[in-house]
Amino acid sequence: MELLSNQAHPIYYHNLIRARHFNPAFYLTSSPDILLSEPENQPGYHFLGWYDSPTGNDRITQIPHGSTGDVTLYARWEAVFYTLSYYANDSTQSQAINIPNTARIREGDTALISDCIPARPGYRFLGWNTCPDGSGVAWQPGACLRNLTANLALYCQWLTCTSE
Repeated sequence: MELLSNQAHPIYYHNLIRARHFNPAFYLTSSPDILLSEPENQPGYHFLGWYDSPTGNDRITQIPHGSTGDVTLYARWEAVFYTLSYYANDSTQSQAINIPNTARIREGDTALISDCIPARPGYRFLGWNTCPDGSGVAWQPGACLRNLTANLALYCQWLTCTSE
Protein backbone atom coordinates (compact mmCIF):
# COMPACT_ATOMS: atom_id res chain seq x y z
CA MET A 1 0.00 0.00 0.00
CA GLU A 2 2.87 2.38 0.77
CA LEU A 3 4.16 1.98 -2.79
CA LEU A 4 0.81 3.12 -4.28
CA SER A 5 0.58 6.17 -2.03
CA ASN A 6 3.93 7.45 -3.27
CA GLN A 7 3.29 6.87 -6.98
CA ALA A 8 3.27 10.14 -8.92
CA HIS A 9 0.37 10.70 -11.34
CA PRO A 10 0.72 13.43 -13.99
CA ILE A 11 -1.84 16.19 -14.46
CA TYR A 12 -2.14 17.48 -18.03
CA TYR A 13 -3.59 20.94 -18.77
CA HIS A 14 -4.97 21.83 -22.21
CA ASN A 15 -6.49 24.85 -23.99
CA LEU A 16 -4.71 27.45 -21.89
CA ILE A 17 -4.47 30.04 -24.71
CA ARG A 18 -1.05 31.12 -23.44
CA ALA A 19 -2.28 31.56 -19.84
CA ARG A 20 0.00 30.44 -17.03
CA HIS A 21 -1.41 28.53 -14.10
CA PHE A 22 -0.01 27.49 -10.75
CA ASN A 23 -1.66 24.10 -10.30
CA PRO A 24 0.62 21.10 -9.71
CA ALA A 25 1.99 19.03 -12.60
CA PHE A 26 1.49 15.77 -10.68
CA TYR A 27 -0.06 14.38 -7.52
CA LEU A 28 0.40 11.39 -5.23
CA THR A 29 -2.38 9.06 -4.24
CA SER A 30 -1.62 10.10 -0.68
CA SER A 31 -1.84 13.83 -1.51
CA PRO A 32 -4.55 15.80 0.27
CA ASP A 33 -7.39 17.21 -1.87
CA ILE A 34 -5.94 19.48 -4.54
CA LEU A 35 -8.14 22.54 -5.12
CA LEU A 36 -7.60 23.76 -8.67
CA SER A 37 -6.94 27.45 -9.16
CA GLU A 38 -7.83 29.52 -12.22
CA PRO A 39 -5.17 30.34 -14.79
CA GLU A 40 -4.10 33.96 -15.08
CA ASN A 41 -6.48 36.31 -16.90
CA GLN A 42 -6.29 36.47 -20.68
CA PRO A 43 -7.41 39.64 -22.49
CA GLY A 44 -10.55 38.97 -24.46
CA TYR A 45 -11.55 35.90 -22.45
CA HIS A 46 -13.34 34.94 -19.25
CA PHE A 47 -12.32 31.63 -17.64
CA LEU A 48 -15.30 29.27 -17.17
CA GLY A 49 -13.54 26.43 -15.36
CA TRP A 50 -11.59 23.19 -15.68
CA TYR A 51 -13.36 20.29 -17.38
CA ASP A 52 -12.60 16.63 -18.02
CA SER A 53 -13.12 16.97 -21.81
CA PRO A 54 -12.86 19.73 -24.44
CA THR A 55 -16.69 19.96 -24.71
CA GLY A 56 -19.54 18.81 -22.48
CA ASN A 57 -18.89 16.57 -19.47
CA ASP A 58 -18.12 17.59 -15.92
CA ARG A 59 -16.50 20.62 -14.38
CA ILE A 60 -13.56 19.68 -12.16
CA THR A 61 -12.73 21.88 -9.16
CA GLN A 62 -10.44 19.51 -7.27
CA ILE A 63 -8.51 16.28 -7.41
CA PRO A 64 -9.68 14.38 -4.32
CA HIS A 65 -7.39 12.61 -1.86
CA GLY A 66 -7.02 8.95 -2.85
CA SER A 67 -7.33 9.59 -6.61
CA THR A 68 -5.22 7.45 -8.92
CA GLY A 69 -4.23 7.64 -12.55
CA ASP A 70 -3.35 10.40 -14.99
CA VAL A 71 -5.62 13.45 -14.96
CA THR A 72 -6.30 15.51 -18.09
CA LEU A 73 -8.00 18.89 -17.64
CA TYR A 74 -9.30 21.32 -20.26
CA ALA A 75 -9.61 25.04 -19.62
CA ARG A 76 -12.85 26.51 -20.95
CA TRP A 77 -13.06 30.15 -21.94
CA GLU A 78 -15.73 32.54 -23.09
CA ALA A 79 -14.88 35.48 -25.34
CA VAL A 80 -15.63 38.90 -23.82
CA PHE A 81 -17.14 41.59 -26.04
CA TYR A 82 -18.05 45.21 -25.40
CA THR A 83 -20.33 47.49 -27.37
CA LEU A 84 -19.41 50.79 -28.93
CA SER A 85 -22.68 52.73 -29.30
CA TYR A 86 -23.23 55.98 -31.14
CA TYR A 87 -25.99 58.46 -30.27
CA ALA A 88 -27.27 61.36 -32.36
CA ASN A 89 -27.72 63.61 -29.31
CA ASP A 90 -30.31 65.61 -31.24
CA SER A 91 -33.72 67.07 -30.60
CA THR A 92 -36.90 65.99 -32.31
CA GLN A 93 -36.95 69.28 -34.29
CA SER A 94 -33.83 68.54 -36.29
CA GLN A 95 -32.89 64.87 -36.49
CA ALA A 96 -29.40 63.70 -37.36
CA ILE A 97 -28.59 61.22 -40.11
CA ASN A 98 -25.55 59.03 -40.83
CA ILE A 99 -25.22 57.81 -37.24
CA PRO A 100 -23.01 54.66 -37.17
CA ASN A 101 -24.43 51.33 -36.04
CA THR A 102 -23.42 49.85 -32.71
CA ALA A 103 -20.23 47.79 -32.97
CA ARG A 104 -19.09 44.76 -30.97
CA ILE A 105 -15.46 44.86 -29.95
CA ARG A 106 -13.61 41.99 -28.34
CA GLU A 107 -11.84 42.90 -25.12
CA GLY A 108 -8.18 43.61 -25.79
CA ASP A 109 -8.69 44.28 -29.52
CA THR A 110 -7.99 47.61 -31.13
CA ALA A 111 -10.92 49.25 -32.91
CA LEU A 112 -11.50 52.43 -34.86
CA ILE A 113 -14.25 54.90 -34.16
CA SER A 114 -16.47 55.00 -37.23
CA ASP A 115 -15.34 57.50 -39.83
CA CYS A 116 -18.98 58.28 -40.75
CA ILE A 117 -19.70 61.98 -40.37
CA PRO A 118 -23.20 62.58 -38.99
CA ALA A 119 -25.24 65.41 -40.46
CA ARG A 120 -28.06 67.50 -39.00
CA PRO A 121 -29.86 70.45 -40.61
CA GLY A 122 -28.71 73.74 -39.08
CA TYR A 123 -25.73 72.17 -37.25
CA ARG A 124 -22.09 71.28 -37.84
CA PHE A 125 -20.73 68.01 -36.43
CA LEU A 126 -17.75 68.63 -34.13
CA GLY A 127 -16.94 65.10 -33.05
CA TRP A 128 -17.89 62.51 -30.45
CA ASN A 129 -17.89 62.73 -26.67
CA THR A 130 -18.50 60.26 -23.87
CA CYS A 131 -21.04 62.68 -22.29
CA PRO A 132 -24.05 64.19 -24.05
CA ASP A 133 -23.12 67.69 -22.80
CA GLY A 134 -19.54 67.42 -24.10
CA SER A 135 -17.94 67.34 -20.65
CA GLY A 136 -16.44 63.85 -21.12
CA VAL A 137 -13.65 62.52 -23.30
CA ALA A 138 -13.70 63.83 -26.87
CA TRP A 139 -13.06 61.58 -29.88
CA GLN A 140 -12.80 62.24 -33.61
CA PRO A 141 -14.02 59.93 -36.38
CA GLY A 142 -11.38 57.34 -37.28
CA ALA A 143 -9.63 57.58 -33.89
CA CYS A 144 -8.12 54.39 -32.50
CA LEU A 145 -9.58 52.75 -29.39
CA ARG A 146 -7.18 50.51 -27.50
CA ASN A 147 -7.79 48.23 -24.52
CA LEU A 148 -11.54 48.74 -24.26
CA THR A 149 -12.60 47.31 -20.87
CA ALA A 150 -16.27 48.32 -20.77
CA ASN A 151 -19.13 49.33 -23.03
CA LEU A 152 -18.60 52.77 -24.52
CA ALA A 153 -21.29 55.27 -25.54
CA LEU A 154 -20.38 58.19 -27.80
CA TYR A 155 -22.60 61.22 -28.35
CA CYS A 156 -22.55 63.62 -31.31
CA GLN A 157 -21.38 67.10 -30.45
CA TRP A 158 -23.04 69.82 -32.49
CA LEU A 159 -22.36 73.49 -33.22
CA THR A 160 -25.36 75.56 -34.25
CA CYS A 161 -24.86 77.18 -37.65
CA THR A 162 -26.02 80.79 -37.87
CA SER A 163 -27.03 82.38 -41.15
CA GLU A 164 -25.59 85.76 -41.98
